[in-house]
Amino acid sequence: MTETRARQAAHSGLAAGILATVRACWGAGASGSMGPILGPGDRVLIAPVAAGDYRVGDLVAVERHGAVVVHRVVRRAPAGCWTRGDAVTTLDPFVPNETILGRAVALDVAGGRIILLDRGPWRTLCAVLGRASRLGALSARLPRVWPRRLAWRASRTPFYAVALGVRRSGRRPRGVIA
Repeated sequence: MTETRARQAAHSGLAAGILATVRACWGAGASGSMGPILGPGDRVLIAPVAAGDYRVGDLVAVERHGAVVVHRVVRRAPAGCWTRGDAVTTLDPFVPNETILGRAVALDVAGGRIILLDRGPWRTLCAVLGRASRLGALSARLPRVWPRRLAWRASRTPFYAVALGVRRSGRRPRGVIA
């Protein structure tokens, strides 16, 4: 195992241990798979979640290949869910309820703006984005390249609209702590 993989596994185990003993912990984004809403360096507050106590559109943390991954729930099943990064066209493998470490309850983005995902319009926006994410997956099934690109871009519109609201430096939306 390389040093990076060993470090990721140690951090992943540490995060799982923290979530098992405390109410919540912050983690930092390391990739662009959740762009444009979350980017590298943005922080996510993960709180433990009871098995199955999440909805389509929620951001959940799971352990995958020795790293903690935060992706959006796009489809539910009684035994678990399917997740996907907002900037990715393919679904992640099925995630059993027991392997979900927690649910994102707040985001710290763009200069210290903290967004509470359980308050204000954010709960509804997450549900809308969860459904829009499924449309993005359908665009990958289109037969020709140019309709596929057009459909993918159209399905991304809600994500960029929400990201604009999240990252605006002027007026603060409801449910945001400055």
